[in-house]
Amino acid sequence: MYAKASKTNGIQGQNSVPNSEGYFAEAESLEETENVPSLQILDSRTEESTEKSRQFEYDGLNFQNMSIADLVEREFAKFEEAERFYCNYALAIGFSIRRSRLRRSEGGVVMGRQWVCSKEGSRSKKWMNRYDMVRTPRKETRENCHATFAVKYCPKRDAYIVTKFVKEHSHRLTNSREVPFLRSHRYVTESNIAQSMSMRKASIKTNRTYDYMVDQASGYMKVGFTSKDLYNMIDFERRQVVLDGDAQAAISYMNAKAIADLECFCMFSVDEENRLANLFWRDSQSLHDYYCFGDVVIFDSTYKTNVLKTFLTSIKDKKPVSIVMDRDEAMRVAIDEVFPDAHHRLCTWHIMRNVNTNVNNPEIVREFSYCVHGGLTPVAFEQYWQQMIDTYDLKGDWIEMMYRKRKRWAEAYCSG
Repeated sequence: MYAKASKTNGIQGQNSVPNSEGYFAEAESLEETENVPSLQILDSRTEESTEKSRQFEYDGLNFQNMSIADLVEREFAKFEEAERFYCNYALAIGFSIRRSRLRRSEGGVVMGRQWVCSKEGSRSKKWMNRYDMVRTPRKETRENCHATFAVKYCPKRDAYIVTKFVKEHSHRLTNSREVPFLRSHRYVTESNIAQSMSMRKASIKTNRTYDYMVDQASGYMKVGFTSKDLYNMIDFERRQVVLDGDAQAAISYMNAKAIADLECFCMFSVDEENRLANLFWRDSQSLHDYYCFGDVVIFDSTYKTNVLKTFLTSIKDKKPVSIVMDRDEAMRVAIDEVFPDAHHRLCTWHIMRNVNTNVNNPEIVREFSYCVHGGLTPVAFEQYWQQMIDTYDLKGDWIEMMYRKRKRWAEAYCSG
């Protein structure tokens, strides 16, 4: 399951001393050396006991006994090597890691990277105190752990230098029998996927394939992933095949339609991997209908600015008088840019659905509905709204936000 990882460049800083929190100060002078430490990992399948399989070393230092001073000014040629090192350290110690902060330069070069324990931080309170949740909340897994590992890019050395290493954990570390099943240590390789896909063609079910892989690896602890991981990866691969096939079929259909309909309009774009990213089309009937009845346009999903511009091109630059949509800030900004003179209103169906979600009180919903649809004047609306607020003691960000946007959804302000 494990093999010797790629080598990393190492320099011991002469004037750099770690502080109590695991931060490393900048070294004023550095002595270059050609000694290159390597990350040595024992193959767990060659060990007789599970405990021996966790005796991992880095540059002659045992992970179990590694201290902050051992990593002062260590170098990694790439930040991916630093991630591999910390992942192997976590595997030896008994915890799972996740990526945290990432800092890039204007040119896209990674200038700093930080990893933390998977139990770092705590769940946001807004997800703990919700009364409209249908499903039972997942069990809390965060325990405010402060274990951290960080590197930054040093242009002079053209390498990533360790800047922070906090090894203390606020929770019990995982034992040797559990550690292979932690998320950051589970990985389905391309060969595993290829083998599973081939066995599917031979009518062998995925669960049988997984049992075969477990037998090959001599146990569940050594296979490297769970059956659920294998199912997920196979499902992902199948979806990719279907998506690619659907994209080609859609473009072929548009080409055939353009031959039969001279006013058919279609534009599409591809991503960096030459896969279909966006597709916009309309036929001649849609164009004629828009010119006859296109004063009001309703959008029921989020469109980026470039898509709205494509829509405007397809209808030969005839701008709509009014636009109705759901409450989406990105969409509002795009509409203001592409259709600055159009009347922008919010869809009352979406408004009422959000009322039920955020208020969850039948009496307040009825009152709010009257504010939306009632034949009120602006003055009467203000009086009725304030009465509703006082009667039910309504407070909160959502209520305040809806009041600020009242001119986009209340009939009192939309007349005419």
